[in-house]
Parts: sequence; structure tokens; C-alpha cells
Amino acid sequence: MTILAINFCLYLIYTIYGFRKCKYLTVHNAISLWFTIIAFMGWITVRYNIYQAVFGLIHINEIEPYLYCYICFLFLMFPLRKLNYKHITLYRFSDIRETKFKRYALIPIIVLLIYIIALIPDVVIALSTENVSDVYYEQRVEGATLYDHGAFVNLIFSIGRKFYNWFWAIFVFFSIYTINKNFRGKNQYYILLFIVAILPYFLRTIQSGGRGGFLYFSIQIAILILPLWSTLNEKFKKKILILSLSCIGLFMVYLVTMTIARLENSVSETPLTSVLRYFGEPYPNLGNNLWGHIKNHLMGRRMFPELFGFDETLSSMSQYEKFSYWQSYCGVAVLNYKTIFGDFYLEFGTIPAICIIAIMGLLMNQYLKRKVLYFHQLPLYAYYITICSTAPLWFNQRNTGDILVVIQCLIVAYLIKRFLYEKVKGRNYNNP
Repeated sequence: MTILAINFCLYLIYTIYGFRKCKYLTVHNAISLWFTIIAFMGWITVRYNIYQAVFGLIHINEIEPYLYCYICFLFLMFPLRKLNYKHITLYRFSDIRETKFKRYALIPIIVLLIYIIALIPDVVIALSTENVSDVYYEQRVEGATLYDHGAFVNLIFSIGRKFYNWFWAIFVFFSIYTINKNFRGKNQYYILLFIVAILPYFLRTIQSGGRGGFLYFSIQIAILILPLWSTLNEKFKKKILILSLSCIGLFMVYLVTMTIARLENSVSETPLTSVLRYFGEPYPNLGNNLWGHIKNHLMGRRMFPELFGFDETLSSMSQYEKFSYWQSYCGVAVLNYKTIFGDFYLEFGTIPAICIIAIMGLLMNQYLKRKVLYFHQLPLYAYYITICSTAPLWFNQRNTGDILVVIQCLIVAYLIKRFLYEKVKGRNYNNP
């Protein structure tokens, strides 16, 4: 418990330092605060035996993994220091011609609307099941499917996910930016743009029987638009806050229902303690269940099988059967949250894990500019925010397709610079 308290203090000190540099909730400070909250939850859940009720006796005897994890945290935060300012210059946003934007955005909007329509029948089935927890267990534990998808629907899902990954950040950011600029004008188009940008993720979360997706994506959206916040009209800010609170209320109804359903037969947890343990387990798991217990590192075969070797026997297994398969190979539970460092440590070992995370941070540091956010940087900026917002728990870009999104985001950035920007004579364009 002392080690977890020290671990929490490390993140707390860094977060205080960040707020002393800038007293506002910037991108940098928000993510640092999120890490600190998860570290605090880890300490508290062990302190009050909430963690032990599920995982048994705890044996955290070394601070070494927590120091390595903290070093990785520093690398992740390194590029975000460039955005630790109250006012961020939104460069080249005014160079976007709205007529061009609407013309080029038409195909992505249509694709995302079709994707949403294709998801709705699955969502109706999921919400109409007698026990909502069955949606989760049937797909992950039993390997069954609630949905009868033909080849055409699967193709829609595949294309829809790609377009969503490429354009959601651009649509969210630019819709809020433009609605604020034309606050008293007609903004139906940009309201539609915002809806098609966020709705697919929430529908997919319900479709899969998930819970955490609501929170993680809401955090990602909030952090994504923080550079905009100081530029927004006060009345518009109030409307955003009212809308956000209304959505949170709806999400809470679903989350409470799902949590109660999952725990109806539990003897070790209540709905409240399960939520506390859910967010509190990553750091205790790192030292208690992972560090020093690995028989064989997975060497990328779990996260990136297309790159490091795919085991054909896994293709017929359910998600939980795959977890059991990898657990028998490496000797530790692969399902549990264990921080981004823990995920890479499980795959490759200590030094490679630190190096991979360091490279991610250093490359992003080269891409971002101090106190400036370019319009064409939004796709990759959002991708990095997605990684950082889940990093206290795990690494969420855990397949080859997710890694390829980096290249796709860079292609979208090039196309924006090539086709959407309006050239202004005499201006110096020093783009990253």
C-alpha cells in the first residue's frame, strides 16, 4: 500500500506542477489529472480492501515497475506540454472555405449516416434483451452472436469504422468551431456534422454490451475540444454544458442498469465497489499480478498478430477463450487493466516497452507546435488523445488496423492541406 501511495504522489506532484505552469484545465493538465485520479483510485481500493475482495491477497513489494510506468507517463506528456496554455492559436481554421468543406465532407457524412443506420437494429436488439448483461457475456464469453449480419452489412461496418476513425475529430472540432463563429446563424448542417461524428461510437458501445466506452469517449471529446474552450461564446459554453449533463444523465441510466445486471450473482462486489475497483485496478495489477510473474512475453502476437504471427487455433475461439489461451502461455491474466506500460511490458519486456512509448511521445512532440494547433493536425492529434486518455488503464490501439490509422490520418492531413486550405497571398505557411 505504501508503494501505491508513493505512486499516487508522483502523479499528484506532476499534476500540481502542470497547473502551476498554467492554472487552467488544458489538454496537458486534463490528461495528467486523469492519470492522477486512476493512481489515487488504485491506492484507495487497496487501502479499503475493495481490490482484495476480487483479486485476493496483495503482494506489491517493488517500486520498480511504477517508476518505469511513470517514466512512460512523462514521455506521453512531453508533447502535450506544448498545449499547456490557456489560449491556443487555431491556425488555418479560417483558411477553410466552407463551400469546399461541405462538398468534400459529403461522402464521409453519407457513409457515417449509413453506418449509423446499420448499427441501429443491433442496438434495438441489445436494449430489448431480457438481461442487458447477456449482450456482453454472449459475445465475449460464449462466443455467440446476437446479430445476424450478412456480407453487405459487415462491409458497411468495415468501411464505416474506417471513415469514423479518419473524420470524427475533424467533424467534432470544426462543427463546434463554426457554430461558435456563427452562433446566431443557421447551424443545422454543423449540428448534423457533430451528431454523425459522435453517435457511431456510442451505438457501438451498446451493440457490444460495453460500459466503459461511454466514459472514455466522453473524456476524449472533452479533452479534444479544450483548445477551443477559451474562444467559445459564453452562451454557447452554457449550452454545451447543459447538453453534456443531459447526456451524462442518460448514460448513467444505462451504466447503472448494466452494472447491476452484471453483478446480480456476485458475492464479492456491490455495484459501487465494482465501479471503484474497475478504475482502481490498473496500478495494483501492474505490481501484484504482472511484474515478475510472466513466464513468456507474448512478443506482439496478442496485440499485432498480423505483424508478429497469427495462431490459427485462435480464429474459432471466443474472446474469453483467447484470454485463457494467452494466460496459459504467459502465466498472467491478460484481461485485466494494467496501464499502457503494463500492456507493452507483457508483450515485449521492460526496455522495449519504455522505448516504444518514448518513440510515440517524441514523434508527437515533433508533430505539434508550441501554442498552435493546425486544422490538418486534428486527426493525428485526436488519435494521440485517444491513446493518452486510456493509457492509465491500457493501450487501446491493440491491432494492426489501429496502427495503420496513423498513416491514414497523415494522408487525410495531406489532403486537407492540398484541397481545403485557401491560399492567402503573402502569408508564410510553415506547416508541420
